[in-house]
Amino acid sequence: GKSVFLLDLARHAVFKLGVPTLILSLEMRADELATRAIAAEAAVDMHSLQQGQLADRDWRRVNDAVGRIMNAPLWIEDQPAQDLASVRAKVRAHVRRHGAGLVLIDYLQLIIAPTAPTRREAVDAVSRGLKVLAGLAGVPLVVAAQLNRAVEARHDRTPTLADLRESGGIEADADNVLL
Repeated sequence: GKSVFLLDLARHAVFKLGVPTLILSLEMRADELATRAIAAEAAVDMHSLQQGQLADRDWRRVNDAVGRIMNAPLWIEDQPAQDLASVRAKVRAHVRRHGAGLVLIDYLQLIIAPTAPTRREAVDAVSRGLKVLAGLAGVPLVVAAQLNRAVEARHDRTPTLADLRESGGIEADADNVLL
């Protein structure tokens, strides 16, 4: 759900608002995200697209969607196992070279954290580093984060800030948190 949500934000930013957008995916491959984007833009079933089982009119919509996406100011970087310095370098390069106006990161807990006494402190350090990066780069960062599984065991499954996995710093560093 995190990756699909970020992809939908990217499509809206690029195609509706005209904002050049960078997706840094530490989880899904770029080709997987591109296939999802094409299916969504063409309004076709993704599984049918993957299996090549579309009607002729659907293939025309897919071709149009591919053209729109290829010409759009949308970049997907899919290198896993990145540390904060690598993320910082990629973001600053895309802002400088391409004028990226929005950066989406999928997802926080997959960024290699600096050595710290606890995992919580390490994730907090990454969260603080991303907050600083947003300010230095001058662009909004939307960073997906994993929730802990405790929310699934509760009767009311509505997540709270306390459900953010491995961190107390996310809510302190974030300007906004959507659950």
